[in-house]
Amino acid sequence: MSNGHSHSLEDGSVGEKRDQPPVDVDVKVKPRASLDNGNGNTGNGNGTVPRAPSLGSTQRQNSARSNGSRGSRASRARRRKEKEELIDVWPDPHKYNPRSFFLFPLDGIVRKVAIRCIEWKWWDRIVLFLIFLNTIQLAIYNPFDIPLLKPTSPFRDSLEVIGKVFSLLFTLECMVKLVALGLIWGEKTYLKDAFNYL
Repeated sequence: MSNGHSHSLEDGSVGEKRDQPPVDVDVKVKPRASLDNGNGNTGNGNGTVPRAPSLGSTQRQNSARSNGSRGSRASRARRRKEKEELIDVWPDPHKYNPRSFFLFPLDGIVRKVAIRCIEWKWWDRIVLFLIFLNTIQLAIYNPFDIPLLKPTSPFRDSLEVIGKVFSLLFTLECMVKLVALGLIWGEKTYLKDAFNYL
């Protein structure tokens, strides 16, 4: 062994290596999870190798999404059609009782006219305006302006006429609502709405 060592020193191979400056080699070792397994896929560290999605699976996913969107559009169109069919049914049987006072059916002309009146957008506004005017008329009434104290009073006579007109209008409004809704028998009748107690 000493002969071999001296021989290597004599031919200068080992000596040259000793005389050369050391080379700093930067070796980066990749972790096992990121090493290529030879198939173009990389391991994930637990022994399994994830596969890249194939073209067929991507097409199947896209077709499933498109089928889902088509299905949702179809269901939305079906719900819209059902709503339109419900709107076409007038008067709405879910909103009004089949009969009012056991006399006026939902498809009768008298009840349809009454329902058309109360569904008019200006109906409630006019009623509230009449209530407001009637309140003013009652506020300006003088309780001491009576025939015993003042036999002739045009102002008192005009207020009495206006009061009778208001009474007639409110009676008409009540009758129309009673025909359209019914009095008390049913779910959505005249007396079930607190506004009608005014």
